[in-house]
Amino acid sequence: MEGGAAACGSSSSRGEFTVFGLTQKEHKQLVESTIPFRGTVVRIIRVSKKDVIETGTAFLVLRGEKRSLFLTCDHKFMKKKMGEVIRFCYGDRDYPVEKIHYRDGARDLLLFSVKGNVQEYPCVEFSTDEIKQHDKVALLGYSTPILPDKNGILVQLLVKEPGIYAGRISADAYIREDIQEYYEKIIYSFGIAGGLGDNRSTIKELLQMIYDKIESSYVPNVEPSNKKLRKK
Repeated sequence: MEGGAAACGSSSSRGEFTVFGLTQKEHKQLVESTIPFRGTVVRIIRVSKKDVIETGTAFLVLRGEKRSLFLTCDHKFMKKKMGEVIRFCYGDRDYPVEKIHYRDGARDLLLFSVKGNVQEYPCVEFSTDEIKQHDKVALLGYSTPILPDKNGILVQLLVKEPGIYAGRISADAYIREDIQEYYEKIIYSFGIAGGLGDNRSTIKELLQMIYDKIESSYVPNVEPSNKKLRKK
């Protein structure tokens, strides 16, 4: 990170060294502000015959008792689930992706679930605040450098901590639509009514509606009875 930062650094009008439009103090503060949320960012791994063939980044958006929901990019998944798993920050445990519940190729968004209890990390906190040019921003995501192993064979290295890229928004924000309205459209795709009008739900409440709908769609397994019916 330091090498990249130095290469992209410059001096401000006051003679301060800046990194991506931030002073060194601002850069440090912004990077440190991401610490509580790093566990929210998980790595997606697709394996074929024990070889890693694809990796990506997803975000924990809702943690439930029986399953949790994650948001990622649509292009990170094939047309159907292909045995993907996720890993949390610093973790080695693989959590299989249970099901893809919603995907939007035009907006490059996909919602999937992981069954069972997951680690106690905070969920993403969505903001509907206006985005302005020169706002400070930090991007988190997993990198996958390709390095030679002990036999000299190039392999993908699964870094256990997300990379952090801090800077400022350099241009006016391009907003295709209101994020609140978009999540309301998602709940309608699940056949859920409500959320529009004067009593608008928060994004957190909308995700809870989606989770409740998913939970209600699962029928508990019933053990077959071994008792034979007595003929009358």
